[in-house]
Amino acid sequence: MTSRLIIGCGYLGRRIAAHWYESSREVFALTRSTETATQFSKHGWNPIIGDITKPESVAPLPEVDTVLLSVGFDRHAGYDIHTAFVDGIQNTIAKLPSNISRLIYISSTGVYSQSNGEWVDEESTCEPQRPGGVACLEAERFLQQSRFSDRLVILRLAGIYGPERIPRMASIQKGEPISSPRHGYINLIHVDDAVQAVAAAGQYKKTPATFVIGDDEPVIRSDYFGFVAKKLNAPSVSFSEPEADSHVVSRAMADKRIRNSRMRMELGIDLKYPTYREGITAILESH
Repeated sequence: MTSRLIIGCGYLGRRIAAHWYESSREVFALTRSTETATQFSKHGWNPIIGDITKPESVAPLPEVDTVLLSVGFDRHAGYDIHTAFVDGIQNTIAKLPSNISRLIYISSTGVYSQSNGEWVDEESTCEPQRPGGVACLEAERFLQQSRFSDRLVILRLAGIYGPERIPRMASIQKGEPISSPRHGYINLIHVDDAVQAVAAAGQYKKTPATFVIGDDEPVIRSDYFGFVAKKLNAPSVSFSEPEADSHVVSRAMADKRIRNSRMRMELGIDLKYPTYREGITAILESH
């Protein structure tokens, strides 16, 4: 049985753990919580308790074939995003056995800051402006210089949506104004298709490699919110200007369109949800 270790077993990581376990892989998953560790055990996964921002709390990590770094940022954890994304990754790499065959890092399309609706791909310039994008790019560069650089696959994911995770759904249902610019593109990927991408990255032979992971159709914000409202039979969406120093404004300044050609051709991904329309419809119909 081949084995997998997941560092960061949250919304995406849990689904990948389930996919690998169902594919007869032995799965190890790191968590800070004893309660979550109990849940992992019930699923048949091997929990490891520790906090990657506190390396002394993490026991020696197991020898596995593949490691997935899918670290999220918990705003309630008491540390900043750089500590989680950069220091945490560095601490993890120091703990890993040397004989793993594949290292997959979940990065973000936030490493791009293009702001005029340009198409971007793996070769586009990365000049992130927001803290999350800056931290992701710094983590990428650290991994590219690490002892695992020759077996590294970086996946720059667009915004993940899926069951219980439809952006702004609660506000739309209530008819509340959306505090966001109405214009500009957003890039999305359904969580099931993100799982596909990770699984394919685990089998990809031409490492090191970097892929942007998004669906086939970047969408203007107002079109996306309008579609969700229609599907919910909610009132027409209205917009309000966010505060000038709001994170919404800084996020909206990056107006780009993700080109997923390399993902499709080299990873061989056949998207289950090619656009937000299929994905949102399936989620809402299942409820």
